[in-house]
Amino acid sequence: MDALEYFNPASTVKIAPFLSCMEKMNSLTRYGIDKYSPMLTDSAFSDNIRLADTTAADGLPSLAQYIKKIFLVSDMMRITAV
Repeated sequence: MDALEYFNPASTVKIAPFLSCMEKMNSLTRYGIDKYSPMLTDSAFSDNIRLADTTAADGLPSLAQYIKKIFLVSDMMRITAV
């Protein structure tokens, strides 16, 4: 890799899904849903049910928490890999 060569950060590809999620979330505000509403993910497999997020301040998963983790974790991995 050339030290002078510019490359887009990996998080760039995450912007489109982020905007799509925010657009959908904004359409649900009339039902009292916002980015901090608890987001409970169910699954066909009992081991995959997520009812808690230990990294969240209130212990519950939310769109805001997942978006934070998506962008923060990839940045931290990039920083530690350098």
